[in-house]
Amino acid sequence: MFDTLYSHKDQIEVVFGEPLEWRRLNDLKASRILLELNGGYRDDESEWQQTIEKMVDAMIRLEKAMSPFVAELKAIG
Repeated sequence: MFDTLYSHKDQIEVVFGEPLEWRRLNDLKASRILLELNGGYRDDESEWQQTIEKMVDAMIRLEKAMSPFVAELKAIG
């Protein structure tokens, strides 16, 4: 599945709006596609809302970018 998604990397990143980090973990059962964001629970609580908004925005963009290709994977079975 990772390789199929990776074959569409350029299209996915264009729709997502920025580069993603693609980590194929050959020795494990899972691989990773990620975006590291600054901020988190160690930051001052006054910054949490901004961090949450960045995370939600990234997930919405990721779902939009990936959904056509995930649908293809589901169709293949």
